[in-house]
Amino acid sequence: MNSKKGFSTLKVIVLVVIILAIGGGVYYWQKNKTEMQESKNLSNKEKYVATQESKDPSNKKEENISLAKDLPICPVDTSTLFTKPFMDGDKPDYITPLGNSNETGHVVPVDHVYPTDNGYEENVTVYAPGNLTLIWVENKQMHNKDTGAITAADYQLNFAPCRGLNLAFIHLKTLSDRLKKAIGDENSNCNNDQKMDYGIQNGIPTYYVTCHPDIQKIKISAGEIIGYFSGQSDKSNSGFDIGMYDYNKPALGFINPDRYYKDTVHTACFADYYIPELKAKYEEKFGAVDKPLGQYSTFIRRIIPPVCGKVMWDVAGTASGNWFKNPIKQVGINDNDALVLIHDNIQPEMAKMSWANVTSFIFAPTHNGSINREFSEVTADGEIYCYQREENINSGNNGSKFLLQLVDDTHIKAERQPGVCGTSESFINPFTYER
Repeated sequence: MNSKKGFSTLKVIVLVVIILAIGGGVYYWQKNKTEMQESKNLSNKEKYVATQESKDPSNKKEENISLAKDLPICPVDTSTLFTKPFMDGDKPDYITPLGNSNETGHVVPVDHVYPTDNGYEENVTVYAPGNLTLIWVENKQMHNKDTGAITAADYQLNFAPCRGLNLAFIHLKTLSDRLKKAIGDENSNCNNDQKMDYGIQNGIPTYYVTCHPDIQKIKISAGEIIGYFSGQSDKSNSGFDIGMYDYNKPALGFINPDRYYKDTVHTACFADYYIPELKAKYEEKFGAVDKPLGQYSTFIRRIIPPVCGKVMWDVAGTASGNWFKNPIKQVGINDNDALVLIHDNIQPEMAKMSWANVTSFIFAPTHNGSINREFSEVTADGEIYCYQREENINSGNNGSKFLLQLVDDTHIKAERQPGVCGTSESFINPFTYER
């Protein structure tokens, strides 16, 4: 009798286990089916964002925060996200396009544009171009090098219009009262152990330390005041910078993307996110003036598309693009060891050589021979190519010439020599740069 009861109890237990197993299987099958359907329903943009997040979990906070999942998904069409001008009236006077490059400072083509006010006014207002979320704050805290006293602030604010878009306003001097209050202590989380020389600012020898105050995401409405920039009294600065980085689009095709900040690899043009009438207004502003430091003269408008400029000039198997003196030591651009073979950001029909602490000049490229040859036509053919400024051609041996030879896809020899280019050149002591 007890044996039969035990057997019956065992049958009941087995039956319950089977029912639970079947039920659990149905539940997980249905859950997986739902998740698969939800995945199918994701737009391509959402899938790309999700892929980037899973591929690159090691990104720094400031590089990755625009992908935060609590930000709204971007619309498929992002061309009307920005609806309000970022400056009053007809300002700015002009906007230096993407890709600015010099002998010192920014040698590698710059990944942001320079809206410029030729009035060198104090406290020029900057507005939010659309509905934004403030996601990151950097305060370069300026100090008098002699006394250590804080003399000024230099702010970079990063905003996300939606997930995967990162809008940067750089070199603001003052923030709006609302943002000041929302940010709180702007002088918190400072790296006081690293004092960076900042030259002479308004007649004062200056260094800065970098502060990154912790903030909660702050919602900002289109047209709201963000802050203010000011022209330097010595006319060495008359604007601020705008960077736009789109992680919802494929990365730019740099041959060695590890050389660059992740934002740089996703550089975009801020004007492309504006409603048509404002986009047209800003596109007419891209260019520069022919005299620097406040000596305003003729405006040279960039007319060759993309009028906003570009930062990526690498062409595999050729000399075109960016080269570096050293192997990669850390993530991020090192301008001080760069050799840049590109086209000018104002007059892109002109080629440009920028060589850190050596030279920077533009020239009309040729398409035959070995003198001032178009960089994208220079291959590993054993030829030594020679480059010179136009004015050097008629200056006898008083100028300099610059010799290049592409060794292979990732190495190029370069040397500066006195004199003018000839038809048969040879190296004396070249240095080899790499991608």
